[in-house]
Amino acid sequence: MEQAIKILAWIAAVFVMILSLPQLINILRTKKTGKINFTSFWIFHIGLLMWTFWSSFGGDELQPTLVANSVCLFLYTIMIGLLYFFKKEFSLFKKKVAYSVLVLILLVWLSFIISRSLSSFKWDSGTQTAMALIFPALTTFAFLPQLIYSWRHKQWKGISIWMYVVYELNNIVWIIWWILLIAFTAGTSNVGPYVGGLMWQLISFTLFGIQFVYTFKYTKKSEIKKVNTK
Repeated sequence: MEQAIKILAWIAAVFVMILSLPQLINILRTKKTGKINFTSFWIFHIGLLMWTFWSSFGGDELQPTLVANSVCLFLYTIMIGLLYFFKKEFSLFKKKVAYSVLVLILLVWLSFIISRSLSSFKWDSGTQTAMALIFPALTTFAFLPQLIYSWRHKQWKGISIWMYVVYELNNIVWIIWWILLIAFTAGTSNVGPYVGGLMWQLISFTLFGIQFVYTFKYTKKSEIKKVNTK
């Protein structure tokens, strides 16, 4: 089981790394930013930073989490930067503020990586459990503002549907990984953080699933309208 956990962890890590790719590709292709809720992207970005903070000083089993979230954080930085760059409604000052915050986040992340390499410090089980229950809430509920915005304005085309597909595949793999990790560490003090991780992953699967369904329905309706107008 231990070998299966390690393999699955790296598979899940790959999904985390590419979370932003569909939206990033969509931005580069269209050269414009749709009607999106920027709050969701910032919350998720901070959530990624917190995941790297947690996994930087966690056990070796969290190394795939650190690598995956670090890569995702970097790509998300580029994506958010492009979202602001192509948002014509935003002033140059507002864009510069956003770019400055993005650079600051990268510097904070870099400090975690340097501290990890220079120190042997590791979180105790109690601290790890607390972090596992708190930090994932940011990435889990990050796109709730986007969901509420889309419901209110009946606007489901701002975000690439493929981003939701990748998010859901990511959730499925991580759910399996958390379950295996819980089974492997059952009866030990290490199991607490993994139970917390599974709980948040299930909630994330539900929320992103809702957004995928509504975005899929909107996409299908749009395709039907295009066919009927020809």
